[in-house]
Amino acid sequence: RPDDELAASAYENTPAHLRALLKSAVAFYFHLWGEAPAEETRRVRSSAAGFAWARAESPVSWTLAVLDPAHASPARLLAALLPAVLAGVEPVLIVCPDHPPLPVQSVALELAGLENLYVVPTAARSAGPSLSDLVRELATRGEGRLLLFPTEQSRFAPAFRTLRETARALRLR
Repeated sequence: RPDDELAASAYENTPAHLRALLKSAVAFYFHLWGEAPAEETRRVRSSAAGFAWARAESPVSWTLAVLDPAHASPARLLAALLPAVLAGVEPVLIVCPDHPPLPVQSVALELAGLENLYVVPTAARSAGPSLSDLVRELATRGEGRLLLFPTEQSRFAPAFRTLRETARALRLR
């Protein structure tokens, strides 16, 4: 996990007008969509037509966002992650390969209340579990979502490619 001092420094060093824009975006999203109930069931019965049906909806079991440290758009990051927050998905995990996120990304995540941020070594730099292993482990916990935030000229392109292949093999959406 990145040091809390880094997050505090990122917050203080982000211009006030940018922090205000990010806060407004988060507040507007909550105002517009509101928090969803943890589970919703709808039932319809039509005695005249002779049928009945029920539909149950619930959030996925987990969301994992893998963020290239060079991905510079905090607005896109929030737009992709806030639906999971509003739906009540637990956990929402954010992983950065090898480096902490950019300060503005860190501020956006902090303002959205997303604190499960981890810096994970890529397989080439570590003998430990890979990001694909993490996805496989999460998939054993139920249906989830994998969000990838690559950049065009990323040195992490092979890792993102492997994650996409893992997601396809696991039939993640």
